[in-house]
Amino acid sequence: MDKLLMLSIGGVQNYISNAVSTKDLYAGSRIISDTVKKLYQIVKEGKKNRGLLLQSEEGLEKKDDQYDYIKIPNYFIVKLDEEDKENLKLEEDWKKIIKEKWKEDENRDNEIMLPEDIPVFLTISDYDVNNEVKSYQKLYQRFHSHKLNRLNGLWLLFDTDKEENKKEVQHTCCMCGKPFWDEKRKNEEPICLLCNYKRKYGEEQGQRYASTLEVAKAQENSDKGKYYALIRGDIDDLGRRLLTKYDGDCDLGKQRTLIEKIDQFSLSLKDVTTKKTEEAIGKNLFIYNGGDDFLFFCPIDCILSVLNNIEFLADNTLNKENIFDSKLTISYSVLIAHEKVPLRMVVRKSKEALDEVKSLYQDDGKHGVALALINRSMKTYTTFYQINEYYPLLSNLEKVLVALKNKLSRSFIFELEQSLESLQMGQDAMYDIEDLIAIAENEIKRLLLRKNLIDEKNKETLENEKELEIILKRLLRENGKTDCVDIDNYFSLLHILEKWAQETSEKGGD
Repeated sequence: MDKLLMLSIGGVQNYISNAVSTKDLYAGSRIISDTVKKLYQIVKEGKKNRGLLLQSEEGLEKKDDQYDYIKIPNYFIVKLDEEDKENLKLEEDWKKIIKEKWKEDENRDNEIMLPEDIPVFLTISDYDVNNEVKSYQKLYQRFHSHKLNRLNGLWLLFDTDKEENKKEVQHTCCMCGKPFWDEKRKNEEPICLLCNYKRKYGEEQGQRYASTLEVAKAQENSDKGKYYALIRGDIDDLGRRLLTKYDGDCDLGKQRTLIEKIDQFSLSLKDVTTKKTEEAIGKNLFIYNGGDDFLFFCPIDCILSVLNNIEFLADNTLNKENIFDSKLTISYSVLIAHEKVPLRMVVRKSKEALDEVKSLYQDDGKHGVALALINRSMKTYTTFYQINEYYPLLSNLEKVLVALKNKLSRSFIFELEQSLESLQMGQDAMYDIEDLIAIAENEIKRLLLRKNLIDEKNKETLENEKELEIILKRLLRENGKTDCVDIDNYFSLLHILEKWAQETSEKGGD
């Protein structure tokens, strides 16, 4: 009888995020990638395997070279020719097979050590060739029910007791934050056995990873850079499409086409994001690429061009000859940080910002950008905007950046902020929303004129300056988390752009 088997690793992003250095991030990604490959090889060798249905076999079997990066999703689906048994019994049988094979590899010194919070969810469901849509719905429904009960996970744990048998001194791991006991590490860096393994795993792979300072200094015409960007992206509503809850039925043909499009997007992503910088510095910047989500470092002078490149690539892969009624979109988190800010804080804030922007625009098609800054003194600014075809957000941000480098000053931002905050204090009692926006827009124009940033007598420059005024007003009107004027969100954006402009100018910043 035909069955569908899905294997999916849980807790991937949290596991990767446990890091105090860039090499820890890359090593976590490599371990997840190698785990998926290893699981696929075990299933592939099974006598009842009838072939891979979803994911790229080329990717699952490819040997990564020194300068490659992770481009493997955290799940795959195969078709099985199984006995007519209950699915629960078949799941237990396959769990036993995988555990035995996994243990054999441990004995051959080819082990992969996974911590206790990384479950592998194994799901088996009936496959009806005459009703593929229903077959996939049942598979994903069963998979999600397994995820809700973590006891259903397949735990491929490394036995830490065989290494840690002296429990005399308790420490807190600097990477994962969990307590561990180890007398030997009393005067060394507090790192548990599993995290220490993660760190060494990356070193053994011979990878060359850029430090945050190296990323910061990778700006063009600058070796004094102190700020870098961590960019995280996630394709919106992919799970809903696979669950056939979006745009009607999604049969096997559509699912395969969707996965092929994601593969095309994934395989080209490095070329349009980090490749040029990596070739210049000879080190890797791309951390993780699971197909529908990705994470990489970026010099801050490349942020807008990289985002534009990703959007262009998505239009020409994910949305080329679209099989759905609506286009596939991507939500982003772009975090600019000083290289002295602890990496754990940067990675955590990056993930939180992406989760927030996806939740914020949940009912409006998502496709949002969370832009955040953590400066040297650890002060954090976060702002949210939505990308859509009617509002060229990225090009507008670029024009404001240019203006901040050449014309606008920090004093303009602080004066405008002080002026508008005084208006906001009484807005509930004094103004309706349109009146408040009109007053704010007039205040923007007044300050631009006072700073001699709009020369109404000079026709040659008037057009460009008027465009700046329009952009500043539009960013005020179309920003934020609510239907009102979000003053905090607006000025968070301006402060981020001001620091961004300062750090990418010829003079540089702090």
